[in-house]
Amino acid sequence: MASIEPRYNKAGQLMHYRLIVSGGLNWEGKQIKRTTTWKPPRPNMSKKQMEREAMAAAFKFEEAIQAGYTFCCFHCHRYLNNTELLLR
Repeated sequence: MASIEPRYNKAGQLMHYRLIVSGGLNWEGKQIKRTTTWKPPRPNMSKKQMEREAMAAAFKFEEAIQAGYTFCCFHCHRYLNNTELLLR
């Protein structure tokens, strides 16, 4: 299960969410944590909408980590998908 932490700026405004997923155990038996940030695509989203979108992003990130994607692969794939949408 992914952990979702809201991150605020000094003024108390929600800036982004930190998504944390377990990537298994290392050879010493310590938990490997994979993290990424999710920023709301629209600034006028309600808090409930942002939480739902962050949960969906956390689910996708967790699936990618379990499938064997590394941090870089996940973000490169997401970047390429967004670029394709912009070019259409």
